[in-house]
Order: sequence, then structure tokens, then C-alpha cells
Amino acid sequence: MHDMCCHDEIGDAEEDQGLRTSIREILTHMSLSPQEKNQRVQSLLRQSNGMPAVVNDTTIRVPSELVVPQCKTYHNEAESILGCEHYARQVRIVAPCCNQVFTCRLCHDEQTDHAINRHEIETMVCLHCHTAMPVGPSCSNSQCHMFEKPLAHYFCGECKFFDDDPEKDIYHCRYCGLCRRGQGLEVDFRHCQACNACISIHVFDTHTCIERSLESNCPICHEFMFTSVDPVIFMKCGHAMHGDCFKRYTATNYTCPVCLKSIIDTRDHFEMFSAYVESMEIPEEYQGMRAKILCNDCLARTESDFHFYYHKCCECQSFNTNVISKWHATPEPAS
Repeated sequence: MHDMCCHDEIGDAEEDQGLRTSIREILTHMSLSPQEKNQRVQSLLRQSNGMPAVVNDTTIRVPSELVVPQCKTYHNEAESILGCEHYARQVRIVAPCCNQVFTCRLCHDEQTDHAINRHEIETMVCLHCHTAMPVGPSCSNSQCHMFEKPLAHYFCGECKFFDDDPEKDIYHCRYCGLCRRGQGLEVDFRHCQACNACISIHVFDTHTCIERSLESNCPICHEFMFTSVDPVIFMKCGHAMHGDCFKRYTATNYTCPVCLKSIIDTRDHFEMFSAYVESMEIPEEYQGMRAKILCNDCLARTESDFHFYYHKCCECQSFNTNVISKWHATPEPAS
């Protein structure tokens, strides 16, 4: 019994000596601020007492009841890429609204009955050492092999956003207040103050402005577009929808679902409509009937011979028209 007590005392002494050495190394580290030194010393003391390595500072208070998962999550487990189904990243976030740990804000919104405010996130958890710490680009746990190494290829301190996919181009738009896909403002995108949206630099000078056009739901899938993670495109008319929704929609439609203007190259369509009108025989009781039409493309109101399906605008030659009224033309009296 006496020998066992001696061994325990020796072990405790060695452990205390190791802890003091680690603390001394932190306190003498020239590149660390006093705040960072304090955080790391607190983390070591918590670990020595068998508690999770939760890093605190004067501005971030991690609740003691925070439950930190001790397992890893993967974006691609076969290739050992950490993250979730939405993003590759080596970090989790702590939701300030419910004090729970999620791999990303989308995971939070899918698994709870409320939405997270990304800008209020203050705490993250390293997926390597499972340590809670203030949000930052790297792990601040000196005991972690990822200490002071980046936890994502891209990090935004304003959006508290991490993405570890090196193939993605991402930038933060200071006007939108959000991160967007692309190389950056004045590189491949410009921000339109009227639309309150980032527009491709290739079409910026010719795009149609619609005030705050992105602050609405996609007309096809009804998801709010301003904060959507899916790419959004602007149509010729100025309205927007998700790129994938546009591809599916224009497979069977050529007009904007919002304003009805033509949104794709309609030359082939209109040539087909014109040939159909010329080839179709009008029943005798409809012969000589006229129609007043409204063109959805140029907004002109013109007259045309009545047809069951298509009417050509006399101003812009578009077949994207609607019949306002129709009547039988009165025959001119014989002279």
C-alpha cells in the first residue's frame, strides 16, 4: 500500500511539473497577447482537472453546461474530409440561440425549429481536439496538433463562416453583409446599390435594375434568395431566380414567371409560331375577326388578325402577347 501511495505521489508530482512547464512556455511566448496567454492557461487548467478544454475570455462566456460532442463529422468520410453535407470544414459552431453545437448554420436550421443569426455566433469547437474557443481562423488550443493552423481554406470573421474547399472562390461583400461565391468585388462581381445585389461584372452595365430584387423568394422554389446558398441568376427583365430553377423552368417556358417578359432567345420559337399561324386555316365564322393585343415584351397595344393561339406584335414582332379584346370587323360598304 505504501509503495502504491509513493507511485501516486510521484505521478502527481510529475504531472504538476509538466503542467507548470506548459504554463511557463505559454507565459514566455513572445508572439501571444496577454489575453491569448490567459485563454491558453485557463484551457490547460481545465484539462488538468478533467474538464473539457473550453477557452474563455472577457468578451466570450462559454456556458459551463455546454455539451461538446467528442466525435468527428465528415463532408466526405471516404476521403477523410471533415465537415457536414453542406460544407467542408474542420470546425463546429456553437449556436448562441440554443447553446447547442452544430457543424454549420444550415445543419442548425434543419435540425431545430428556429433560424440562427450567423453574426451572433461567438464560439466554435475544433473538430480535432473538440475544444470550445472564440471564433477565429485557427485552433487556439496549444495541446491540439492544429494549434495556430487554419481550420478552413476560407474564413470570414464577420459572417463566422468557414469553407475548406480549395476549389471554391468566396468573397465577403461589405454591402450585402454576406459571403458570396466569386473572386471578389471589382474582380468578377460588382455590387448594384439599386438592386442591393452582386452582379457579374460582364453584364453589370447592361443589367436591368429592380430595387432590392434579391430580397424576395425564388418564383419557382420559393426560397428566400438574398441569403440562399444556391447560385442566383438575373434574367433579362431584371428579376432573379436560382440557376437550377432557371434551367428546369426554361426547358418548357420562355417568359418570366413574374413579369411575363421573354427571358431567353425566342427567335426559334417565334419562327415556329409564325409558320403555324400561316399554315392554320381559320374556321369561316372566325374569318375577318380582329384582336387588340398587349405585347409583354415592349408593352405596346396593337391590333392583329385574330388567331386561336398566337398574335404577333406589330411594334417588336414578338409573339409574347395577350389578347385584350376581339371583334368582327365591319365590312366596308360597296362603292
